[in-house]
Amino acid sequence: MKCNKCGLRSGYNRVLVAVDDGRELGFLCRRCEATQYGETLREGLWAETDGCALCARDSFVRLPEWSPRLVEEDDHLRLRNEYTVTEETVSLCDEHYATLTGEARRETHPTEGHATPGTERS
Repeated sequence: MKCNKCGLRSGYNRVLVAVDDGRELGFLCRRCEATQYGETLREGLWAETDGCALCARDSFVRLPEWSPRLVEEDDHLRLRNEYTVTEETVSLCDEHYATLTGEARRETHPTEGHATPGTERS
């Protein structure tokens, strides 16, 4: 499991799960989460309660945390890592997800004074 942001082993921190079909799109290590978002995702300090945690756009990917669990199998204790996705699981829009993957950024949050492509004024 490699982190989508840095490419190193992600450990069991967060998994990136597509909202539309539940596919695992990748992983996010603790270091990259802290660098990119500080304590925002972990502490629930996001601005929006519906959709993307960082802006008002729709959710594209959910970021549940892995939860370790001990299970008994054949008289042995085994560690299993699982995650649960709910409506309350922190989410990001496609643009904020792209910052984790290095994909080309779409111009959907225009900067003041700059026109969004296709909306230039004469």
